[in-house]
Amino acid sequence: MSDTTTLVGVPSPRRVKRARAGRRVFLALIFLLVLLGLSQRLGVRTTNVTSSGHGYHMRVTYAATTRPGLDTPFGLEVTSAKTLPNEVTFAVELNYLNLFDKNGGLDPDVTSSAADSRFAYWTFQTHNAKRLRVELDAILAMGQQWGRRGTVRLLVDDKVQTSASFRTWVAP
Repeated sequence: MSDTTTLVGVPSPRRVKRARAGRRVFLALIFLLVLLGLSQRLGVRTTNVTSSGHGYHMRVTYAATTRPGLDTPFGLEVTSAKTLPNEVTFAVELNYLNLFDKNGGLDPDVTSSAADSRFAYWTFQTHNAKRLRVELDAILAMGQQWGRRGTVRLLVDDKVQTSASFRTWVAP
């Protein structure tokens, strides 16, 4: 610049180009988040994992994707071609359960419950049915990030009959 110009503090063309590129990247990220939200990729997406063994078929319904503060599904179902034994126990990994703030608890109510350092054990009466379905009424706790892996085991007479593992991703 010459000494006669009245323009003071004008940024260089290189700085102007960098600032423009930064704004475009920022707007592209915002646009991507809006598209993800519109396509419901940042909400709750439910899926199932199944496993079978020793004549039992277990299905775990869980949120593949969720966000903190949202009602997040978690359900367990066991079926058998024959009548189920009088009691069955689900062992659910405590680390996974710590994702939740429980609202209303389990439906149906547990007959008994216990825990060790890794699992919570929920025992249910089957009333000699061929199917038992359990639902956890819970929301994902605030402050949870990125999610966790979980494992559920079906126990009959204190013996593991089948096991299923899964992962819930928690969106920011």
